[in-house]
Amino acid sequence: MIDKKLLSEYKEIVKEYLPHWKLDDFWLATTYIQYVKKDGEEGIKDLIGFVQFCKTTEDLEDSIAGTLAHDINGVNDDMLLPRTATYGKYYKN
Repeated sequence: MIDKKLLSEYKEIVKEYLPHWKLDDFWLATTYIQYVKKDGEEGIKDLIGFVQFCKTTEDLEDSIAGTLAHDINGVNDDMLLPRTATYGKYYKN
């Protein structure tokens, strides 16, 4: 089952921080599902929590796009260690 609220939040942050990717809703939904299959909904909460944390720390805002790109592009890599891992504790719904 897809958590529509998490999917919506995921779409928003990807479109906001990776606008040059010019992604459609199908691609976003597909990568969301891949991410959930690999890391569960906690993985998505880690991504969103990372963005929320960085927004509170001015020095970190510049690292959001690169970090999201790293984690999303690596979703199918079994050896990937997501940079956003453990940031779920900062997730505010």
